[in-house]
Formats: sequence, structure tokens, C-alpha cells
Amino acid sequence: MNKFAQSTKEKFSDRWFCIGKSGATVDGRTIESADLIAAAAAYDPELYGARINLEHYRPYSPKNDYSGLGDVLELKAETTDGVTRLYARIDPTEKMLGYIKDREKVFTSMELMKPFGDTGKAYLVGLAMTDSPASMGTTMLKFRQIAPDDPNFTAAYTQMESQDMPQAETQPKTEKKGIFAVIHDAMFSKKPAAPEQPSQEPQKIDYSQEIAALNKELEQSAQITEKIVEDYAALRQEFEAFKAKVESTPVNAAAAHTGATTVADSEY
Repeated sequence: MNKFAQSTKEKFSDRWFCIGKSGATVDGRTIESADLIAAAAAYDPELYGARINLEHYRPYSPKNDYSGLGDVLELKAETTDGVTRLYARIDPTEKMLGYIKDREKVFTSMELMKPFGDTGKAYLVGLAMTDSPASMGTTMLKFRQIAPDDPNFTAAYTQMESQDMPQAETQPKTEKKGIFAVIHDAMFSKKPAAPEQPSQEPQKIDYSQEIAALNKELEQSAQITEKIVEDYAALRQEFEAFKAKVESTPVNAAAAHTGATTVADSEY
């Protein structure tokens, strides 16, 4: 991790983000204030750490863009005017920071399990990045440059990138032709007839550059196609493994937790 990413990560981890609040959700459910308070009081990463994923999706493969995006370090609950808000400190990975930089999946969605173990109370078992949280009032994850010392400031601070505006063009713009247009023009465009010179051999036209460019494009297309086939094969293999596991599990059997996937009772 470079120094800039490390600095951004540290500043991000120092902030508190609102990940949910009590009351009605956008889809008509209700988040109880007592559940948020209990989740904040009980949370302990050493007991059970809540990992960050994308849209509540946890593939089995470790090499993916959906899981392992960060960890929840700490929780706290605050109640004002009868509304309880649950805040979290987050330890993001570079991949998570990349999503935030691109303004993708910038809100959070809680994964509350109740009862958790033998406690009978709610516990945060995961946190998802999403663009459509069910809970209202969640903090948008973003980079800012305004008031970094404000105690209510709940987003990471980073320098804004600037880019010079292009100078106005004084020359008329010439449209760049594609490779097929170049080949077509070279082969079929009419050219002024040259005076006949019986003693000279006909001039040969060199298409080597156009053909080389075409071969390069075809090679790139082949590489992209090969990558798609490989990705599909990997997904197919993962699906078949999951299907076999489901088919081998008896209906209503009380199977022991293998640790592969944690399913929360409620996702907000």
C-alpha cells in the first residue's frame, strides 16, 4: 500500500459513520432502538468480527470483488429525540477505497442477527456496501476536503485531484478513421490517373501497417474472449460445487455451521 493510500486509510478509520437508525425502513420494516443499543454494547471483533462485503454477497472464492472489503472496528449507539443511531468505525481495504473514490456503492447496509448465539440479543455480523440501503439516515462514504477537524465530519479526507482544462482548438478538428476505413480507402478509393510511362513498372501499394494493426485488434479480441471463457468456467465450477452441497443437505436438517457463509436474520 502506498503512502497516500495508507494515510487515507488511517484518516478513514478515525471517523464514525452512521450505518443505521431506529424506526421505519424504506421497505416498511422497523428497526428497534433496543437492537441497535444491544448491538453496539456487545460488539467485539475478537468475539465475532463484522466484515464488509458488496450487496450482501459472499462468494466462496477468495479472489473476488465482492467480499473482504474491510472490517468494522467498533460500534457505538447514540439516542437523540427518541431516535437511536448506530455508528461504526471502519477499517477499509484499498479495494473498498477504490469503490468510494469512484462513487460506487457509497452507502452501508447492516446485517443484524437476532438472537446471536445464546445471548438472545441482536449482533452486527456483517456490513454491506450498497447504493440502496433499507435504513434511512446512513452516512454516505466519500472523500472530502472540507472541515477535516469538525467532530461531526464523518468522511475521510484526501486532497482533491485537479486537471487543467484543455485549450480551445484553433485548428479544425480532423476525424480519425478506423482501421477498416483506412483499408477500404486504400483499396477502393479512386486516385488521379498518373501519366503513362511504359518504361516504369506499376507502383506497389504497401498494406503492411494496416494489416499489422488489424492483426493486433484481432489478437486483443481473442484475449478478451479467452478471459470471458475462463471467468465463466470458474463461475460454473463454483455454482456446481454450491449446487452439489445444497442437494446433499437433507431438508430441515440441523446442520452444523461450517463457517463458509454467515446469513443474517435481517439486512438493513
